[in-house]
Parts: sequence; structure tokens; C-alpha cells
Amino acid sequence: MSATLKQVQIDKHIMLHYAINFAAQNLKKNLRNPAPNQTAPMKINKVRITGIILLIVGITARFALDDTYSFLYGMLIGAGIALVVTGKIKSPI
Repeated sequence: MSATLKQVQIDKHIMLHYAINFAAQNLKKNLRNPAPNQTAPMKINKVRITGIILLIVGITARFALDDTYSFLYGMLIGAGIALVVTGKIKSPI
């Protein structure tokens, strides 16, 4: 192995070491002092809760009741999935 190739590998290793240390320091700083506009990561809004309720009601009704209204149950399940995934009702227009 040539000397320059060995030096390049050492330089890559040093750069990776500095990058990992920099990321770790920033993570520690952000965990100690979060930004004031940052919300809690596990906060769930009312629209998503409504979506989960629609999803549970739709799945329960689909399998517990007769198949007469299966299209309605499918619409409930679809609306529940849409609300859970998007988390909002109004359009961005």
C-alpha cells in the first residue's frame, strides 16, 4: 500500500471521528436545552385520536355486524386511516 493511500485512509478515519463527536455534542446540547418552539415528540392531536376511534369502530363493526353495510364500514376504516396518517382535516389551499 502506498504512503498516500494510507494517509487518505487515516484522514478519512479522523474526519469520521470528528463528525461523530460533533454530532454527539450537538445531540447532548439539544437534549439539555430544547428549542422553545419544539413540541413533545409523543404529542398526539385530536384529529388523530378521532381517526383511531373511527378505525376501531369501523373494524369492529365490519366483523361484528352483518355485511349489509360493508361499504359504510369500509368508508369508516378509510376515513380513520386518512385522519391518522395526515393528522389534519382542512386542505392546504
